[in-house]
Amino acid sequence: MIEILVWFWLGLFLLAVIFEAATVDFVAIWFAVGSVPAFILAIVGAPVWLQIATFLIITIVLIAFTRPYMMKYFK
Repeated sequence: MIEILVWFWLGLFLLAVIFEAATVDFVAIWFAVGSVPAFILAIVGAPVWLQIATFLIITIVLIAFTRPYMMKYFK
């Protein structure tokens, strides 16, 4: 199970980066950044709930606090 989660977080990171590169609209970059700590937690064998919670918390915080500034700065 742990190996599957490592690949899942890595795949999510890659998909988010590819999607962000294709759209260049600051939509998926936050998911890519949030998947990195979850990926690290999966490597060290942390529980699934902790991986998901870390991903969600980091992604939501980044979207809430940095996306408005990035949209204003780059538009």
